[in-house]
Amino acid sequence: MITSSVTSAQNTLPAVTSQTSQSSNPFGNSDFMLMLMAQLRNQNPMDPMDNKDLLGQVTSLNSLQELQSIKTWMQEMVLANQASYAANLLGKTVTADLGNGRIVEGIVSSASWENGAMMLQIGAQEVPLSTVSEVKGG
Repeated sequence: MITSSVTSAQNTLPAVTSQTSQSSNPFGNSDFMLMLMAQLRNQNPMDPMDNKDLLGQVTSLNSLQELQSIKTWMQEMVLANQASYAANLLGKTVTADLGNGRIVEGIVSSASWENGAMMLQIGAQEVPLSTVSEVKGG
């Protein structure tokens, strides 16, 4: 059961990441190309766009694509790191600070993804991985 929870979380990483990257990028490649095509169509024929300017814009588009790829890869790595860390906590005693003076301490019995966050099962309580403040050997 523990293994299946972590394996299930790892299988959903790309889906979570792609949803995140799509929602946080309001200006995409197609928008850039549309603007470039409009600029080319509406340029002054007596003073056309300089080749250097066109090359600079295409280079900017390529840079944008590469940065988006790096961002997606980094998000996937963060999620994979969280899943790995949670798997390493299985069977260990942890202390989680839930805020407002609420402290939960116990043995981690399972880990799962819920609403884009890694959750740990500590006894009957489910706590976010981000609230773990201490780990003791198990």
